[in-house]
Amino acid sequence: TLASMVQFEGKTAGDMRTIAGVFQNRIDQHYRLQSSVTVCYALYEYDSWLDCEMNADIDSPFNTYVIDGYPIGPIDNPGLDAIKAVLEPEQTDYMYFIADVYGDGTVYFASTYEEHCENIDKYLTR
Repeated sequence: TLASMVQFEGKTAGDMRTIAGVFQNRIDQHYRLQSSVTVCYALYEYDSWLDCEMNADIDSPFNTYVIDGYPIGPIDNPGLDAIKAVLEPEQTDYMYFIADVYGDGTVYFASTYEEHCENIDKYLTR
Protein backbone atom coordinates (compact mmCIF):
# COMPACT_ATOMS: atom_id res chain seq x y z
CA THR A 1 0.00 0.00 0.00
CA LEU A 2 2.78 2.43 0.87
CA ALA A 3 4.63 1.56 -2.35
CA SER A 4 1.47 2.44 -4.29
CA MET A 5 1.48 5.91 -2.72
CA VAL A 6 5.18 6.33 -3.44
CA GLN A 7 4.56 5.30 -7.06
CA PHE A 8 1.83 7.92 -7.47
CA GLU A 9 3.86 10.67 -5.74
CA GLY A 10 7.30 10.13 -7.28
CA LYS A 11 8.68 10.11 -10.79
CA THR A 12 12.31 9.07 -10.31
CA ALA A 13 13.80 6.25 -8.25
CA GLY A 14 15.71 8.81 -6.18
CA ASP A 15 12.62 10.87 -5.44
CA MET A 16 10.74 7.71 -4.53
CA ARG A 17 13.39 6.74 -1.96
CA THR A 18 13.23 10.19 -0.37
CA ILE A 19 9.41 10.25 -0.44
CA ALA A 20 9.34 6.81 1.20
CA GLY A 21 11.67 8.22 3.86
CA VAL A 22 9.33 11.16 4.47
CA PHE A 23 6.37 8.81 4.89
CA GLN A 24 8.40 6.64 7.29
CA ASN A 25 9.40 9.72 9.29
CA ARG A 26 5.77 10.80 9.50
CA ILE A 27 4.66 7.37 10.72
CA ASP A 28 7.53 7.25 13.25
CA GLN A 29 6.53 10.70 14.59
CA HIS A 30 2.80 9.76 14.72
CA TYR A 31 1.88 12.28 12.02
CA ARG A 32 -0.81 11.56 9.50
CA LEU A 33 0.63 10.81 6.07
CA GLN A 34 -1.43 13.62 4.48
CA SER A 35 -0.76 12.56 0.92
CA SER A 36 -2.89 14.36 -1.66
CA VAL A 37 -2.66 11.38 -4.00
CA THR A 38 -4.85 9.44 -1.57
CA VAL A 39 -7.43 12.20 -1.96
CA CYS A 40 -7.15 11.88 -5.75
CA TYR A 41 -7.85 8.17 -5.40
CA ALA A 42 -10.79 8.79 -3.07
CA LEU A 43 -12.27 11.32 -5.52
CA TYR A 44 -11.83 8.81 -8.36
CA GLU A 45 -12.45 11.49 -10.97
CA TYR A 46 -10.79 14.88 -10.88
CA ASP A 47 -9.80 17.51 -13.42
CA SER A 48 -6.69 18.94 -11.79
CA TRP A 49 -4.26 18.33 -8.95
CA LEU A 50 -6.01 21.28 -7.29
CA ASP A 51 -9.17 19.17 -6.95
CA CYS A 52 -7.18 16.77 -4.79
CA GLU A 53 -5.66 19.58 -2.73
CA MET A 54 -9.01 21.28 -2.16
CA ASN A 55 -10.86 18.15 -1.03
CA ALA A 56 -8.59 16.99 1.78
CA ASP A 57 -11.64 16.57 4.03
CA ILE A 58 -13.36 13.94 1.85
CA ASP A 59 -14.63 11.08 4.01
CA SER A 60 -12.83 7.99 2.74
CA PRO A 61 -10.79 5.17 4.28
CA PHE A 62 -8.19 5.99 1.61
CA ASN A 63 -7.82 9.67 2.58
CA THR A 64 -4.67 10.00 4.67
CA TYR A 65 -5.63 13.53 5.70
CA VAL A 66 -8.52 12.18 7.79
CA ILE A 67 -7.27 8.72 8.80
CA ASP A 68 -4.31 7.69 10.89
CA GLY A 69 -1.76 5.37 9.32
CA TYR A 70 -2.04 3.79 5.92
CA PRO A 71 -5.06 3.67 3.59
CA ILE A 72 -7.09 0.46 3.61
CA GLY A 73 -5.42 -0.70 0.40
CA PRO A 74 -3.25 0.35 -2.53
CA ILE A 75 -4.13 3.40 -4.64
CA ASP A 76 -1.94 2.53 -7.64
CA ASN A 77 0.08 -0.34 -9.04
CA PRO A 78 3.58 0.09 -7.64
CA GLY A 79 6.56 -0.58 -9.86
CA LEU A 80 9.86 -2.07 -8.82
CA ASP A 81 11.40 1.35 -8.02
CA ALA A 82 8.56 2.19 -5.62
CA ILE A 83 8.74 -1.20 -3.93
CA LYS A 84 12.52 -0.89 -3.51
CA ALA A 85 12.07 2.65 -2.19
CA VAL A 86 9.73 1.46 0.56
CA LEU A 87 12.06 -1.41 1.47
CA GLU A 88 15.10 0.90 1.55
CA PRO A 89 13.87 4.47 2.14
CA GLU A 90 16.35 7.31 2.24
CA GLN A 91 17.21 8.28 5.81
CA THR A 92 16.64 12.04 6.19
CA ASP A 93 15.01 14.43 8.62
CA TYR A 94 12.46 15.52 5.99
CA MET A 95 8.82 15.59 7.05
CA TYR A 96 7.24 17.30 4.02
CA PHE A 97 7.48 17.46 0.26
CA ILE A 98 5.83 19.10 -2.74
CA ALA A 99 6.24 18.76 -6.48
CA ASP A 100 6.66 21.81 -8.69
CA VAL A 101 3.59 21.09 -10.82
CA TYR A 102 3.98 24.35 -12.75
CA GLY A 103 7.62 23.71 -13.62
CA ASP A 104 9.55 20.56 -14.36
CA GLY A 105 8.04 18.43 -11.59
CA THR A 106 11.04 18.74 -9.30
CA VAL A 107 10.23 17.51 -5.79
CA TYR A 108 11.17 19.85 -2.96
CA PHE A 109 11.64 18.49 0.54
CA ALA A 110 11.47 20.23 3.91
CA SER A 111 12.30 19.31 7.48
CA THR A 112 10.03 21.87 9.14
CA TYR A 113 6.53 23.11 8.46
CA GLU A 114 7.91 26.62 7.98
CA GLU A 115 10.26 25.40 5.23
CA HIS A 116 7.37 23.50 3.67
CA CYS A 117 5.24 26.67 3.59
CA GLU A 118 8.12 28.54 1.96
CA ASN A 119 8.30 25.84 -0.73
CA ILE A 120 4.56 26.10 -1.31
CA ASP A 121 4.81 29.89 -1.67
CA LYS A 122 7.78 29.61 -4.00
CA TYR A 123 6.68 26.74 -6.26
CA LEU A 124 2.88 26.36 -6.04
CA THR A 125 1.39 29.79 -5.40
CA ARG A 126 0.25 31.43 -8.60
